[in-house]
Amino acid sequence: KNTSVDFQNQETQHFHYLGIPVNLNYNFVNIGKLGLFASFGGMVEKDIYGEFRSTGQSVSTELNSASQGVITTKISQNNPQISVNAGVGVFYPIYGGFNLYGKVGGVYYFDAKNYEYKTIYTDKKIGFDLNAGIRFDF
Repeated sequence: KNTSVDFQNQETQHFHYLGIPVNLNYNFVNIGKLGLFASFGGMVEKDIYGEFRSTGQSVSTELNSASQGVITTKISQNNPQISVNAGVGVFYPIYGGFNLYGKVGGVYYFDAKNYEYKTIYTDKKIGFDLNAGIRFDF
């Protein structure tokens, strides 16, 4: 007797990165205490943990049975991810060298030649960002 079996497989991967950013800010206009600045810089990131998980499940309705298997593998990328960024923003001094700030900008991710695994960096080379917070000027 032939029985039909439904098989489903789901694969996921996760990377955790540690990055070192370096940015230079140039304050180009002050209107009272409010200032405008341009920011240029870059970042080097390296994955510190990676995991690939494959989950398979087979179901046979005729035999009224199911089975599931999970395979987890540690993965890593060979090369660091390098990016450059630029943006413009506003700041307002609150105490000493501390400032409230907001910045809009963009980032470009260079090809790191890590072709074994697809990541957000391989899918989207250009990104846009919006930042707000407290910064310290020295």
